[in-house]
Amino acid sequence: MEFSRQNRVKEALKEEISQAIVKLKDPRIEMVTVTDVDVTPDLKTAYIYISSIEEERQAELVEVLNGAKGFIKREMSKSLHLKYTPELIFKWDLSIERASRISKIIYSSSLGEEEGQ
Repeated sequence: MEFSRQNRVKEALKEEISQAIVKLKDPRIEMVTVTDVDVTPDLKTAYIYISSIEEERQAELVEVLNGAKGFIKREMSKSLHLKYTPELIFKWDLSIERASRISKIIYSSSLGEEEGQ
C-alpha cells in the first residue's frame, strides 16, 4: 500500500512534535501524549490531538502547547525539510473519552441482558 504525501507528512509531524514537546521541559506538560495529527491537503495546517492522564487540565494543556508552538515549529523544521512548515493547532483528543463511554454503555447493557435471562 503506497502512502500519500499527506500521510507521510502526518506521521513525520507526529513523531517530530512528540520529540519537541519532550524538549520543552515544562513540568505542566510532562504527561502529554500526541495521539493523532490531521494535516490539510495543502499541508499548511496541522491539527495535533493530545491526551493526558490529567484530563481535568485539558484547557490548560492545550493553551500551554498552543503558546509554545513557535518553539515546536522551529524544532520540527530542523528535522523535516518541507517547503512550508504547517501552522500548528493543538486540540484535546476526545476519542479516548468517547471510547470509554461506549465501553461503559456496552458493558451496562450486557449486564442488563444477563439479569433478564
